[in-house]
Amino acid sequence: MHTLAYSTPLDHLADEIRWVKARCRHLGARIEADKEADEAVGLIDAAAESDGVCCRTKQKVARLATAEGNLRTMIDRRIAASAAAGVALPLVNLREEHGLDPVEADLLVLAAVPAMGLDLYTVMGEIGQFSFGLMSVSPEMSATFSELDLAGRVALRDRLAEDGTLVKARLVESDWDGDKLADFWISGVYLQGAAFDAITGRAARPH
Repeated sequence: MHTLAYSTPLDHLADEIRWVKARCRHLGARIEADKEADEAVGLIDAAAESDGVCCRTKQKVARLATAEGNLRTMIDRRIAASAAAGVALPLVNLREEHGLDPVEADLLVLAAVPAMGLDLYTVMGEIGQFSFGLMSVSPEMSATFSELDLAGRVALRDRLAEDGTLVKARLVESDWDGDKLADFWISGVYLQGAAFDAITGRAARPH
């Protein structure tokens, strides 16, 4: 079956945001599964009582993992088809131009969600927990989305510092003032205007 190249930057961006939503559903189900497992600890005859719930939960997690994986595979194939057809995709170009690693690439897409005026709760509510800012994603959401371990969480502060790749390249900005350490996790991370113009294709339009 022939894989279609993307026709516009917005077509690609729309699929990436669909993938964000699918991944958040998957991660949200895993978070709930972990909570169920924790709550079952210590219950009388917990194994007998939780087998059915555990089975349903595992099926849900597996179903959502498959949906996320299939969507990611489809997007990657269309990106490859676009490259083969000579179709420039600004989001891919930004990742390559600035050498963004997977965490930075994820954060760039996450920051694009509220910049498009999309409801954050609808797209990312499953992993938002306490970390929603006003129309912005947060470092906590980035850490959860990219499944960062403790070392990765520590390094995230450097990624969002003034000399971090995303900030230095003026792709995103953070409103954390460096005062209270805990406030870093609920601070806002915003897509910069030039990055918005690039990934939506506005930068390529004649003025």
